[in-house]
Amino acid sequence: MVTIEIPELHAEVYGKQARARGMTLRDWMLEAASCLPVRVAKPLDEDPEERVRRFEEWVQSHDPNLPVLSDEAMSRENLY
Repeated sequence: MVTIEIPELHAEVYGKQARARGMTLRDWMLEAASCLPVRVAKPLDEDPEERVRRFEEWVQSHDPNLPVLSDEAMSRENLY
């Protein structure tokens, strides 16, 4: 187990998000942490085919049901 300190404001926001989902803050944080990568990236001097394989594996690790941003949201004006 690891203990971390977060700003009080963040704890309040995360707590609200957790309660909205019927979760404790601890469970919400564990779920959020489970989305973080756990592998350390290898140097880029590895075999190019291995890099492609690892990239495709990384792409497949993401939830395909995540919403896609609209063209408007990705426009230059809206990026700034």
